[in-house]
Amino acid sequence: MTSLAMKSVFSKFTSSLPQPPTKSRGIETAKNELLQTISSTNNGKDSTVETQIRVLGLIDYLETNQPVSDSLFTNPIESKAIDGVWYLKYTQPSSIDGIDTDSVGDDIDIDKIQPWTPKESTLELTNKLDTREAKNAGTVSFLGVIKVPTSSKLTTQTIGVKDNIFANSVIQDFGTIEVKGNFELDSVPNRIIAAFDSGTLTLNNGFVIDFSFLFALRLKLNGGMKAGGWLETTYLDNDIRIGRGNRGSLFILTRDNTIVM
Repeated sequence: MTSLAMKSVFSKFTSSLPQPPTKSRGIETAKNELLQTISSTNNGKDSTVETQIRVLGLIDYLETNQPVSDSLFTNPIESKAIDGVWYLKYTQPSSIDGIDTDSVGDDIDIDKIQPWTPKESTLELTNKLDTREAKNAGTVSFLGVIKVPTSSKLTTQTIGVKDNIFANSVIQDFGTIEVKGNFELDSVPNRIIAAFDSGTLTLNNGFVIDFSFLFALRLKLNGGMKAGGWLETTYLDNDIRIGRGNRGSLFILTRDNTIVM
């Protein structure tokens, strides 16, 4: 069913419906449309160009109308909103510039979607991180080199603000891959710099393969710079979290694993 918010949120798709009566209703409508749009895309692997453009339009609306507090990671009360386990449900390029729009029909006005430009950091560590675009639709990257498929796989991200803990886990057919580490705050609000220092592959038979040495090896090869990247939270509520990374990827995560199929 077409929502009442379609005119303001999706004017690039239609322009015949009235504005939402309130901002809160518009946000809720946009969020529901977003969850519906990313459903059945296998974590973004099967998303079409039209879907990716639609996602960017919806996210732009959410980020603009309900920005994240700058003290999300520094206020103990506010940080409870992001603490804990999140389920990764969708990945795609973070900006319209990373999407091949040559095949898009004339009925979709891509000029109305503003490219997302990350703010510059004052930290030397952040500015040394790899910013080359990673094609991560339906995947996550470990070590910045190894891509792990996440389509139709249970993928979680855990954040512990008090102890600066950060972990990613993907359940594959053969077992569970998990990387853990810590994070520090960037000078840009709501951006964390995650550095992994341990990783394990737990096979279905219970045998554990520890590949933490790869992080130590990369640390030496990089002149003491820990493996990892930055992740900026650009939208957050009780149900979903939207993040953008240093390599041009966008991530949509949910608290409830069943909210997106």
